[in-house]
Amino acid sequence: MALDPRRTAVLALHWQVNVIKAEGFFGGMLAEPVARSGVVGRAVRFHDAVTALGVPVVFTRFTVPEGEGGLIRNTGFMRAVGDAQEAFRPDAPGAQVIPEMLEQAEAGHVADNSRLSGERRRRPVAAAGRTGCGRAGSAGCG
Repeated sequence: MALDPRRTAVLALHWQVNVIKAEGFFGGMLAEPVARSGVVGRAVRFHDAVTALGVPVVFTRFTVPEGEGGLIRNTGFMRAVGDAQEAFRPDAPGAQVIPEMLEQAEAGHVADNSRLSGERRRRPVAAAGRTGCGRAGSAGCG
């Protein structure tokens, strides 16, 4: 499959401490299966490979700014996040991109949002001057 870097971006969703590290908010539930799967190493290699092709990697962090931003407490999961929202502030340790990907994030683009989908609104995420991205989790846009 050919990727046109002028119309393509990779969305790196929620590679943050709160989501997959033992010390994060969801660590008790997710850290062990994530570590066992080896997905972090595979994702690092994938991000490196697409970056080498000129395709930007856009990291999205799930954060809750002061005033709750766009947080919608419509499930027990999201109510729990809302109740612990200080752990999800953009400057909180748990909201940071995981150490294994920090260099990649710093070299690329990081976008914060309060939706699990990675989208800010019902419209697709626009990244690095590109529009037309598919649903969150898509490997390509346009």
